[in-house]
Amino acid sequence: MRLSDQYASVNGGFDCRLVWQMGRSGFFSEVNMMIGAMCYALTNRLSFELDSGTFGCAGVRGWEDFWKPIVPETRSVVFRWIVGESWAKRRKRSVQRVLRRLQPRVLTKDMVWSVLLDERYNRQPIDWPQLGIKGPLINGYSFFLAVLIECLREDVLDEILKLNASINLASTYNAAQVRRGDKVAMQDAGARFIAAREFCAGELGWNKSLPLFVVADDYSVVEELRHFSEINVVHRIAPSDVGYRHAEFLTLNAAERRRRIISLLADFLVCIEAEYFVGTYSSNFSRAVGAYRRDEYCHSLDLPWRNY
Repeated sequence: MRLSDQYASVNGGFDCRLVWQMGRSGFFSEVNMMIGAMCYALTNRLSFELDSGTFGCAGVRGWEDFWKPIVPETRSVVFRWIVGESWAKRRKRSVQRVLRRLQPRVLTKDMVWSVLLDERYNRQPIDWPQLGIKGPLINGYSFFLAVLIECLREDVLDEILKLNASINLASTYNAAQVRRGDKVAMQDAGARFIAAREFCAGELGWNKSLPLFVVADDYSVVEELRHFSEINVVHRIAPSDVGYRHAEFLTLNAAERRRRIISLLADFLVCIEAEYFVGTYSSNFSRAVGAYRRDEYCHSLDLPWRNY
């Protein structure tokens, strides 16, 4: 039985529901927070529903730009208004009271957001006997990332496989993500500048004789790694890449956004299959790779794994 079918059979069996509205943050930021909400819903016996119409990384179809349907989709303008109004601190309690009266069996994103960012939630073990999953929260993230991979649209998966076939990467390799761009510049979420050479440090314990697939948003990373002649660096970073700027990404047309996201998903599928992965868990991409691998044969140069 497919993982997505297993989850669907469980997700539809609860009386109360959580409606999760996707936003305009970075792609893996949205994916990681959505998975956190899916874990919360399953732990608290809530059916999970999605509103992907406001997904800033998508084109015109929202969720279905990249994936087949997994959960029920809602495009309720009422729920969108409620979530939007709730972010205004003065109106939060009054708006939530109205929702509880009108829809007593519904929770929305604003009601669970603070819980998902609480360190206590990160430490809370899960126990989902219906799916045979228990243990630390990262196990739940790993399960849902596997579901997302399983449910990639055929056309999206075809494009990913063509991209990955074109890099001629050996069957055994290591991988690293080196983040630059706006997140590092602003030191957002604990991010800081880390020289590319630190990703090649001998004490990390990975085999330097293997090719190193590098994911980065700045070509200067490639230029720095050229100093390590003993390492065979494989990448698809363009010389024009000078650091990711999310505000600029959101101004791109739908076709270009889709192209870049598919390239990012292709990088993700390469990294999760590596012998060893080095990244920074302040980056949502690295955190997703670490989650899929359950933090095994992974090393973060800044933060320990957490769900946010």
